[in-house]
Amino acid sequence: MAGRTVTARQDLKADPRWLLIQRIVESSSFARASRLSDFLLFISEKTLQGHDEELNEQEIGIRVFGRSANYPRSDDNIVRANASRVRQKLDEYFATTGRMERLRVSLPKGGYVPEFETVEPAPHGAIALDVPLVTPESSSKEKESASGKPKPRIKRFGAAAAILLLFTCLNVWILRKNYRFYQETRQKQNLLTNAQEDKLWALLFKPDEKTIIVPGDAGLNMYTNSAARIVGLQEYISGSYLNTPQAAPPPGFHGGGFPARRYVSMNDLEFANQLARLPAYRSSQVTIRFARELRFDELKRNNAILLGSPNYNPWVQLFDRNLDFRMEYNGKENVITIKNRAPKQGEPSEYLWFQSDPAQVGYALIALTDNLQNDGKVLLVQGTTGYGISTASDTLLNSELMDPVISAASQRNGTLANFEILLKTTFYKGGVAKAQVVAEHVH
Repeated sequence: MAGRTVTARQDLKADPRWLLIQRIVESSSFARASRLSDFLLFISEKTLQGHDEELNEQEIGIRVFGRSANYPRSDDNIVRANASRVRQKLDEYFATTGRMERLRVSLPKGGYVPEFETVEPAPHGAIALDVPLVTPESSSKEKESASGKPKPRIKRFGAAAAILLLFTCLNVWILRKNYRFYQETRQKQNLLTNAQEDKLWALLFKPDEKTIIVPGDAGLNMYTNSAARIVGLQEYISGSYLNTPQAAPPPGFHGGGFPARRYVSMNDLEFANQLARLPAYRSSQVTIRFARELRFDELKRNNAILLGSPNYNPWVQLFDRNLDFRMEYNGKENVITIKNRAPKQGEPSEYLWFQSDPAQVGYALIALTDNLQNDGKVLLVQGTTGYGISTASDTLLNSELMDPVISAASQRNGTLANFEILLKTTFYKGGVAKAQVVAEHVH
């Protein structure tokens, strides 16, 4: 097994095993699953550097999924669940895109140390057949028989051999025909599956249209916490809130106040980075704009992805009229209420988040709606905290969670209806547990 060779960190780029891992995480099987890519990259790098003894559930949970050092593994199976998905994705890769790879990697069940091996890939469409061998002894006997008159027994054998050969050829033809049909059917199914998973991103990232990604303004969130109130959109655009006492720099600090600076949450940046790895993403058509520098007319004529709740990104207030769910911030009590203005049967009219909640429950809201001219789309990604954004982004890039939503929103004419989904999750120190869809509205 090739996996025992140790490679120094600076030599990883030349290691064929590391190059294989890079091809895998850039493939369609992994491109939409950033956490799985991070998982595979982490365990592969540790293994290739000879540190596979560090690969245990606790370490992976901390390093890959942001769990705290003493997180309860018995209640949180995120590492085991994602290891299973990595195995499935590896099988998928080597059955499709990587079927001609000579170097293979697998993740044995019950462990987290990847194994590398070299195999000889079978030629595409090749079928192995058992055929009778002609031995020298049988050949000499045939020559002896040819010198004399053919015997009836040999005639019968020749006729049987001809029938057998014809039957074999017929079977080969049928096998090849069925194999070709299977391959074509499999390819069509894969295309349909990918089209289903990519429908949302194909709508937001079009080759002939511009898309603007707007991360939240973390400086504004500092101001909101200090002033204990939400800044309205008009006030945000004019910048008048920057002249209030809460926006002033601390005593003895020389320079502008924190709200006037260009601070962005790491959760937003990580999500933007994950979006850039999607197959539909076209860097030439995508612009990342700081929220305070966005212009009103840019939301009229372009597609957009707005990150952050109203206390981070006031631009989301423009689209409240189109939505059933709305986040409202009570600064005095530090409580966020998610209003459900069109509750379905069994749904409450509001959901509460407060920082002192001992259960550490949080919410995230994902909404697809029309832009201001109704000729493009806007994706709103909001959370009750920064971890809420992580919850929403992980959900958007998880085909298992999003496929049912996309299916429900898909119209008969192939278009995608606007939708909203409300997610609930539990926050741990350094990370979040798997999200649960608590409400789904299709418009």
